[in-house]
Formats: sequence, structure tokens, C-alpha cells
Amino acid sequence: MFYFNHTLHVSLMHRRDLALKVGGYNESISVLIDWNITRKLSFYTDFKYVPVLTGEYYIPIQNSDRISNLQRKNPENYKHNIRKIKADLPPMPWPKVVPVAVILPFDDKMDAFKEMLTDIIDSLCYPVRFVLVNNRTGSTEAQLRKELGKIGDLKNIAIITPPKLLSRLDAYRFGAENIDVRYVYLPSENVHAKSEYRLIAALHYLCQTKNIGAKWSIEKEKDGPFDIIIERERFLGISDKQTGQMEALIGRVPPTPPPPAPGPAPAPHARSAGRNSAVPLLRTPSPPPPR
Repeated sequence: MFYFNHTLHVSLMHRRDLALKVGGYNESISVLIDWNITRKLSFYTDFKYVPVLTGEYYIPIQNSDRISNLQRKNPENYKHNIRKIKADLPPMPWPKVVPVAVILPFDDKMDAFKEMLTDIIDSLCYPVRFVLVNNRTGSTEAQLRKELGKIGDLKNIAIITPPKLLSRLDAYRFGAENIDVRYVYLPSENVHAKSEYRLIAALHYLCQTKNIGAKWSIEKEKDGPFDIIIERERFLGISDKQTGQMEALIGRVPPTPPPPAPGPAPAPHARSAGRNSAVPLLRTPSPPPPR
């Protein structure tokens, strides 16, 4: 349901109170408004398939005047509408969704960062919150959102500013300390930003192996200390400069076709060797050069 609108609205029945809980219809969404609300319903409940004909749905073969067809004539507007749908997260807690945050430190390279952020947003179908850690001097949140353009207006993006310039590891820690989620995903500057199904595959893998974190089998990411998804609490403990061991053994997500959406989260701190290749991570990188 997070990847594609699998349920026609004409065949969907739901409780009124649940529709109100997710916020009802979002009038700022110009197309796929039915997918938007169905997507939000799936944060709280499973869907029961009833094999009964409930209605008829007609699609013209040519020259369709359906809203979704007309909106696709402007590809960028259509794509940004999908971004707004992804950013429309219902109130927590989510019984059916494991909360994940993407933490992204950024500095003065705004054009490259904006391109990377946009690619990650467009590629990830699993619902996430974005925490952008402002490692620039003298820039306010309002200024940064303006530089990001319409991406900066998305509702699932938070921008936080530390009291001083931070190393990349400390910036990840600062972001993790300021968000309450189960897992944090830590993309590096080497991230393959257009990797689809990344989080669905990783969460499925973590549910199966009960590891604390995972790294993907992607060539350009495999040797770095980041580009991982890891339990937030364990990451903060491992990376603590006073008490942490500064590295962790976590598994590699096998390069298989995308699995089904994950079920309930594994028990906290559980470990299992599973069929994985453990890799040492989280070694402290060098701090950025002084400006």
C-alpha cells in the first residue's frame, strides 16, 4: 500500500472514526487523494479482502479525462504531489508501522544536498520522518527551507541546528537525540540515493534475523562507516564517546527482490546470527576541516 494504490476507493469500506483519526481527506493533495487516505489507514489496521463484486470501474482506452491522467501531463507537479502524500503522516502511535527517521547532516553544498534529498524522497516508499541537521554557520531554518524550495515545505521534514559545528558522527547523534523513532537510517555522501525498496527490504531482514541494524549490499556504500539502518537507542549507546565501543556488528541485507512489507518489529536488543555477513561499523570519522 505504501508503494502503489492497490485499493479502489469504490470498493473500500472503513470505520468513520478511523478516517477521522488519520485526518480525513487532505485538500492540499490534487491527485491520488484516495490513495492518500488509504495509505494513512494502513498505519493503524490491516485490510480484509472480501472476494465479492461491489462496483464497476470504467477507464477510457484513449483520451482519458481522469484527474490522474490529466495531472501526469505535468510530470514534476505530479511527482511533487506524490511527495506530499508520502509526507502526510497520521498521528502516532502506529500499530502497523515501525517508525523510522532518515538523518541527513548538511553544510554549504546545498545544491548537491538538495539533489540527494530529492532523490531519497522520491525513491523511498516506506513512510519516514526526515531530520536535517544544519551544520552550516549563520543560516536560520527559514532561510534553509527557502533554499530547499518546495521540498522544504514537506510536512515530514524537520530542520534542527546544533550549538556548534559537528563531525558527521556527532551530527547523526544530534539528529537521533532529537527524534523519537525505533530505527534511524543514516545515509552518507556516498549513498545510492535512487535505491528503491531499501527500507522495506531492510526492515523485513531485521525482523527475520533480529539484528540491531543492517547495511545494504550496494557497491558504492559497502566500505563506509554509515549508510546503515540501526536501532536508535543502540546507535546512541554504541556511538557514545565516553561509554560506547564505537563500532557494531550488524548484518548485510541480501540483494534479493523486494520482500513483503514488514510485520511487527523484533524484540528490542535481540540478536541472532541468521544468514548474514557481519561488518564492523561506526568508527569515528575525522571531523570536518575548520572554516
